[in-house]
Amino acid sequence: MINLKRLLIFALMFCMTHATYAATFCVSTAPELQIALTTAAFNGEDDEVQVVQGSYVGSRFLFLSGEEFDLSIEGGYTAGCASRVVDPINTVIDGNSVGNVLVLVSNNVVDFVIDGLTVKNGNATDNSNSSSGGGLYIKTAEGEVTLSNNLFSGNKAKDYGGGAYIEGAATVTLVDNAITDNKTKKYNHGGGGGVYIGSSSTVTLTDNDITGNTADDVGGGVYFNSSSTGTLTGNEISDNTADYGGGVYFDSSSTGTLTDNDITGNTANGSGGGVYFAKNSTVTLTDNDITGNTANGSGGGVYFGSSKKAILIINNVINANTVNGNGGGLYIQQPDTTILTNNTISNNDANNGGGVWLKLKDDTDSADIYNNIIWNNNAVTKGNDLYINNDGNSNFIPSPLNLFSNDFDQSLSGAYIAIAIVIDPSNLNNLDPLFVDDGDYHLQASSPCIDAGDNAAPSLPTTDKDGNPRITNGTVDIGAYEQTDGQTKPGKLQFSKAKYKVTENGGTVTLTVKRVKGKDGKITIDCATSDETATAGSDYTQTSDTLNWSDGDDADKTFTIDIIDDSEVEGDETFIVSLGNPTGGAKLGKPDTAEVTITDDGDTEKFNCKKVTEIPKKECKALIALYDSTDGENWVDNTGWNVTNTPCNWYGVTCKNGSVEKLELFSNNLNGSISKKLSKLKKLKILLLNDNELSGIIPKTMMKLKKLKELDLNDNCFSTKVSKKLKKWLDGLNPGWDETQTNCLY
Repeated sequence: MINLKRLLIFALMFCMTHATYAATFCVSTAPELQIALTTAAFNGEDDEVQVVQGSYVGSRFLFLSGEEFDLSIEGGYTAGCASRVVDPINTVIDGNSVGNVLVLVSNNVVDFVIDGLTVKNGNATDNSNSSSGGGLYIKTAEGEVTLSNNLFSGNKAKDYGGGAYIEGAATVTLVDNAITDNKTKKYNHGGGGGVYIGSSSTVTLTDNDITGNTADDVGGGVYFNSSSTGTLTGNEISDNTADYGGGVYFDSSSTGTLTDNDITGNTANGSGGGVYFAKNSTVTLTDNDITGNTANGSGGGVYFGSSKKAILIINNVINANTVNGNGGGLYIQQPDTTILTNNTISNNDANNGGGVWLKLKDDTDSADIYNNIIWNNNAVTKGNDLYINNDGNSNFIPSPLNLFSNDFDQSLSGAYIAIAIVIDPSNLNNLDPLFVDDGDYHLQASSPCIDAGDNAAPSLPTTDKDGNPRITNGTVDIGAYEQTDGQTKPGKLQFSKAKYKVTENGGTVTLTVKRVKGKDGKITIDCATSDETATAGSDYTQTSDTLNWSDGDDADKTFTIDIIDDSEVEGDETFIVSLGNPTGGAKLGKPDTAEVTITDDGDTEKFNCKKVTEIPKKECKALIALYDSTDGENWVDNTGWNVTNTPCNWYGVTCKNGSVEKLELFSNNLNGSISKKLSKLKKLKILLLNDNELSGIIPKTMMKLKKLKELDLNDNCFSTKVSKKLKKWLDGLNPGWDETQTNCLY
């Protein structure tokens, strides 16, 4: 067990003598990791902790700070932090089943980044410590949290977030993480077996593997607390278990946008086997596979709670979900608007509404159901394919229901509609859609669903679930897939990620190209480099190659570029790698270009905010962000900017007591928009940006400049459409600002 008291005393002594330089730490032992975190909490700088490959055993590695400085923890470094290989398996932080593994807490606006670590065997079940966040506990005040390329495994918590607990962050981003076999126990409505994310956060989850997690209450894989905005793209969410929301749970008044996710084999002891949306949620589901989920309550695939919001469901395959209650595939309760367009909903089982269970309560509630295959579902009581209560308030006035160009069983056992409507003849009556195979819901060439849809369907997508054109023969097909000749699926080719980073002395950088959405036939793709700010021949070796896949081969391929080390002062430089000329019917996916950043190896001096000592690093970054967003290279006068390590001597910058006090850049040809990071200049009193060509929306974060006494934004071309709160603030500091935005045309 780490002696935190002894480490804290040591770290405080270290801070008093080394605070100016303690921005980057290279650690190779568990005590060094704790010393770095403790020092970073007090040193008044943005900090980067570089963790050398190896195993770090101990519990509650703690960062506790009241300062407004950011922290990143990165694994994968070689000895001495000379280079880095990003792979969470090579850098393991093991809680040894004693307590939380990593605890990062700030009562200020702090951004946290965790990249390239395995965090395992955390145990937050002891009330003497935090009972949430077994693997990772993060709490910040409106900061940003980014988790990338990590593995969270075998962690458990008593309350919230077995793998990770994130509270208070304004923005949360999870990319390329594996979150597996984590657990929370039921306590005070806890949940989030894999991840818990606090209320009112804006969250992006991309390309994560969230598998085998358990919550005894809600959100087996992920729990979004109330009023969250969640965008989930390309995630694998499978084999998770909870009482409600086996895979994912969205609490009340949330907004969920789910695209191209695999939500498979999750279990809810209550409702929402795959996904549970609580009341008053706004939801868009597009291009997802929601398959093989089960629930004892309602909503085997997806449960939509009572809502006066919009629900939009397009291009999804919802298959083989099972529920003991209602809505085997979908359970939808009381939305204002429901749109189901071009979905394939089949082989689902329920008591009522095997495929879809829908209740419209108010007379103005509406449902548009177009171009769907709702076929071969089963209900014990009513509505094998469809159960629709279009008179949920029982006043004998039916809510608007538009049912066109679908394939479903129109018999009494197949479709239950509370107040009967005339079924439009555009609907097919229980015709076999002739899927290619069991589990493959593409259409055979002889399918009756081909060219049988309605081109005027609401929210008709431009592409099908595979990304092929939605209309190929003049009329849209019914179901999630548009039929193409032969039904071969060569697939798409794309990079595994859009950004790569390598140090100048890193030797090589290797990019991964993936074949997705099919593996039929022999295909090839060309890869080639091109300059951006880096130059071929001096910074990297210009490279081109052709990658090959055989029929049935969907293994990842790699493309490697040599990096050239030199002694010039260059700063970070970038080059581009592009995919092109796919053969064999393959198509380009996204991303089809990748940006590689070469960072200086540290052997020579270069400009970097970490080298600045006269103002906080956060303020330095804010100035650089303004320079970048307003075309600083073409200012009339940019003396010192982005060149010297003394920003208090840069043109237009005045400092006092170690912070920027004045920023006077009027009549200086600033062209672009104001960076949101300008709000980091907490002690700014005077901001003069008048008589430039600044445009766009004035960021609301400007209101965080509490010390600001003088503001001049006149004679620019800002949009004058701002919130009432922001306008009041602007009018108080710069009366008439909105009457002078005429320096350019909108």
